[in-house]
Amino acid sequence: GDAWGATRMGLDCGADVILKIDAEAHALATKIADSRLQSFQGQVTMQAIQADNGGVMASAGETAAAMALDVESGNRRAVQAAASKALDALMPAMRDAWTQYALSDEGARRSQALSLADAAGSPGVSESSDLPRPPADYTAPLAAIWRLTPQSGVQDEWMGPATEKIHAMILQSGWYRLVTRE
Repeated sequence: GDAWGATRMGLDCGADVILKIDAEAHALATKIADSRLQSFQGQVTMQAIQADNGGVMASAGETAAAMALDVESGNRRAVQAAASKALDALMPAMRDAWTQYALSDEGARRSQALSLADAAGSPGVSESSDLPRPPADYTAPLAAIWRLTPQSGVQDEWMGPATEKIHAMILQSGWYRLVTRE
């Protein structure tokens, strides 16, 4: 789907943010060094879309390579590695975008934004996947994750487990409350 389809889903679920994720994989090299070992590349693109206006808050796209003896496990490993890298890049960008959004909104979000800005600017906080924990008075926005969309070289049955893993990682961060389509 597109940003407007994601927005509609977010509004239906009561989510503030929707993650739209596309994944693809393909073989890079076969029979490396006269062995059965093959090389694969996965590419994952993620977008965090604001449900209230359809705007893209943050996006990340990453590629990763993996080695395997067969196409199925090679493509799966490559997509998993790319998804992990993309999520590591997306989470801080989502946090920063939500902070800016909250700062621009008067009223109830103002104090939340100030707490977020303090947490985002705390000394010793790295910009990697090790996000700081949200402040105690932080009210996490609702987010919905659109099921990963398989592209070329990616089997549809991988999308459920991959979506669940991303769901768990974002939930564990504490920065977003997640809703499901159900």
